[in-house]
Amino acid sequence: MGGGGLRPLFRAAATGAGADRGRDRGAELAGVERRGVDLENGELMIEDTRVVVAGRAQASDGKSEASQREISLDAFTVRHLKRFIDQMNQERKDFGRSYPDHDYLMAGPEGRPLHPDTITARFNRMVDRAGVPRIRLHDVRHTYATLVQDAGNNIKTLSERIGHADVTVTGKIYAHRSRGTDRVMADAMGAMIERLAADNEASETAVEARLGNDLGNDGTEPDRDPPE
Repeated sequence: MGGGGLRPLFRAAATGAGADRGRDRGAELAGVERRGVDLENGELMIEDTRVVVAGRAQASDGKSEASQREISLDAFTVRHLKRFIDQMNQERKDFGRSYPDHDYLMAGPEGRPLHPDTITARFNRMVDRAGVPRIRLHDVRHTYATLVQDAGNNIKTLSERIGHADVTVTGKIYAHRSRGTDRVMADAMGAMIERLAADNEASETAVEARLGNDLGNDGTEPDRDPPE
């Protein structure tokens, strides 16, 4: 499976399945297993990673309770993950007994688990082919978190989703202010001020009209018939 074939897993990483700060994003993706994917309920369990020791990848459990978490998957990602898993099942069937006995999703068509560095390299090739500015796999979650914040979503929910133990960590690392995020506030306040100004102008006009009726056109008191 080339880099393009891994898009469903990269997409999952972009929407919260990436590791927390200080851990390699490719290592956590390398550790995602089929048993952790619940396509029916649209959920993904993040548990183990495959870390690199002396150049070789080996299994390692997540470093914290927050890192070991279950996240929800959107319908679009679930649909593509299902196709991805169906393709893997067919490859396993085609290779028969020669297919390695493991449950990792990040694997080549012959079933060999992908090295974390290979996952990162394939992601980089996808970015280059897309013709967009280079972004590291490690940075994908930052983009996701920033967009979530810009959309006004709950920061605590975001913190739990991306594996932070403390919401303040999320605020410090990911809640960078983006240009234009205060646009809605500016427009809302401007509309309120304009409405108040219009109401005030209408009120002043009404007062002036009443005064005009009480005074003559020249501003003097109108003649009144003396009482009999």
